Amino acid sequence: MIGQDKMKKIILTILISLLFTANQASAVSLYVGAANQVAYQDQTFLVEWYLDTQDEEINTVYLKLKFSKNALEVVDTSVGGSALNLWIKLPEVSNDLGTIELTGGISGGIKSDKVPIFTTTFKPKQTGSALITMDESSTILLSDGEGTSTSLLFNQLKFTVQPADAAPYKITSPTHPSETDWYKSETVEISFDPKANETYSFSFSSNAEVIPDDKPDDVKSGKLKFENITDGIYYFKLSSKTSSGPWQESGVFRVQIDRTPPENFKPEVASDPAIFNGKPFISFTAVDQVSGVDHYEIRFGSLGRWNRTDSSVVQIPGIILGDVVEIKVVDAAGNEQIQRVSIDELSQNSLFRSWIIWAIMLIGLVFVFFGVRLYRYFRKKYTI
Repeated sequence: MIGQDKMKKIILTILISLLFTANQASAVSLYVGAANQVAYQDQTFLVEWYLDTQDEEINTVYLKLKFSKNALEVVDTSVGGSALNLWIKLPEVSNDLGTIELTGGISGGIKSDKVPIFTTTFKPKQTGSALITMDESSTILLSDGEGTSTSLLFNQLKFTVQPADAAPYKITSPTHPSETDWYKSETVEISFDPKANETYSFSFSSNAEVIPDDKPDDVKSGKLKFENITDGIYYFKLSSKTSSGPWQESGVFRVQIDRTPPENFKPEVASDPAIFNGKPFISFTAVDQVSGVDHYEIRFGSLGRWNRTDSSVVQIPGIILGDVVEIKVVDAAGNEQIQRVSIDELSQNSLFRSWIIWAIMLIGLVFVFFGVRLYRYFRKKYTI
């Protein structure tokens, strides 16, 4: 069995080779969904990245984005809900260089006018204009069995950044206070302070393009509640107007909900001379379609402790106190999925079985040794 890191290197080598040798096809379009029309200094805003495959079936994406490093910084990226499920390079950010780079694949390929890739959370550092462009090296590989490559088309994204104190309203949520965190609660509360001489209209939608209509809504209390909300990213948008003025955007607040555990997965037990010197190991990988996998935890034996691990390939210790090995995957909202591997399955590995046998024999010898000594001691003491 080939280790995960070694497999990634092989796939990456093949990908690079294909990028330079494959035939050219028609271009695929990269586009964004952004809830904000105007950005404000020191206030984060989220951009969702999608592909339109133009009726082509694709399976590999290499994407490199550039942003105005003096005006913007990336504070978070997320692959929750991404159509990409085979990652060679998760979104890698350099705020010093002003770049975001990723490489991923889609098992089986996909053809759609809306293929979710990932999301980015930006924070403006100064007022003025901020640009996001795409490097010309960005490439798509088609799922045609020949690794045919096609270029990406993308129109630069431009934001106008206003001073922080120019933001007309501060919108908050007592149930989902952070716009970049994920929550399990399906009830969303929104609060803001309405002004006496203004009229308001709002929208609450998972579609970043939806804006409030021109019909006034009753928001006198400045407190709104939305219930039974399903998983996803939602945008509360507020528009306002005075009696003589036009409607204008007054604020946007993002809410992220994930109540669904990560998908089921199957840990695999194996050994390989090139990994851990041939000692048995357990490998695992999981997918979470909403908020994305945050981390893994592993416990050896029912009497063991949970330990967080950043690796998806872990060596199995020689002695396990209990009858199972458990793997826990936790998503960004704290939902969990646990899978178990029984000792019976582990014992199929001869090296692992030998460790167990030696451990049992050692424990047995210890009991025999001390048992004999105790027997002789009490026999001598109580014999007249």
